[in-house]
Amino acid sequence: MLFNLLALATLAVLGSVAPGPTTALSVESHNFVRNGQTTSRARRCRARDTSSPASSTASSTTSTSSSSSSSSSTVATTTSAAAATTSKAASSSSSTSKTTSKSTATAAPAQNYAGSAKACITYTGDVDVPKFVSGSNKVACVMNWSSWKPEWMGQIKDAQFVPMYWGSKQNADLRKNVVAGFAKYVLGMNEPNQDGQSKMEASDGAALWKQYIQPLKSEGYTLVSPAPTNADSGLTWLQSFIEACDGCTVDHIAAHWYGTDPDNLISHLTTYHNTFNRPIWLTEYACQDFSGRNQQCSSDQTWAFMEKTQNFLDNTSWIFRYAYFGALPDDAMGGVSTVNKLINSDSSPTALGRKYLGI
Repeated sequence: MLFNLLALATLAVLGSVAPGPTTALSVESHNFVRNGQTTSRARRCRARDTSSPASSTASSTTSTSSSSSSSSSTVATTTSAAAATTSKAASSSSSTSKTTSKSTATAAPAQNYAGSAKACITYTGDVDVPKFVSGSNKVACVMNWSSWKPEWMGQIKDAQFVPMYWGSKQNADLRKNVVAGFAKYVLGMNEPNQDGQSKMEASDGAALWKQYIQPLKSEGYTLVSPAPTNADSGLTWLQSFIEACDGCTVDHIAAHWYGTDPDNLISHLTTYHNTFNRPIWLTEYACQDFSGRNQQCSSDQTWAFMEKTQNFLDNTSWIFRYAYFGALPDDAMGGVSTVNKLINSDSSPTALGRKYLGI
């Protein structure tokens, strides 16, 4: 009897470490597993130091949001499908979920944004963004996870600075900087469904929106929603936020996406558009595996990923803005593979950066 029990226990242990299916776990945190170690990445996309002057670069803003793996980004319904499920591209978007959120917040009228300049630059650290984008006619905006506008914005023709209300840490900054005429758009909270970012309940997010963001509508601003991760909880959080924000204006919807399959990104954004029926901002994305399997993109895969996703983003009528991650120094990549880097140490664009900028 004792022998049988020991045998069964041994089988259970072996089963728990045996290779699983190709579907990744739905990652709900900014941690990833490497060589059996869980490494915290909560420092990425932190709020900028409120003491930073407007003329400085966003050196205290750390880089991106991680999100979930491609498994959590494949959203054929309001519940994400597994990563092994093949997502359909935008051409077959009619087959994606037509679920609409019960929205109590009003939206902007639909327009066709295909063919317009949409690419944005998200930067931090000591980088020369005007040098980086020189010669490009694709740049529509610059963002730095804060409301501090850099002095050099006027050097980038036709581009606009887009301030962000990262979270409650930036209450004073927003009130000081974001006034009538300062900018045209304002972004809501950064990854409010994510530990280590602006983590909060949807109801608390709605309360902050009413207090700090909604008043900017009367100042002429287009209001862009909080940007959740592409974990399953992101879509749920945003739906709950919209429902809780009674009487609010949410003109556009923001999202983040990290994974390795461009079709999954397309499916994810299509679901967001079908759910909220608003123009979409993809304010962070990259060819990056955060599933825990650490199956990172090669340079060739990253190039192909960029080519397919940018073609979709540029030519899809309801995509308003997008920002690849990242125009950042090596020490600000926050765990994102350096094959995604758009900028060299001298602020010239990498080969991938030139492709992104169309130069």
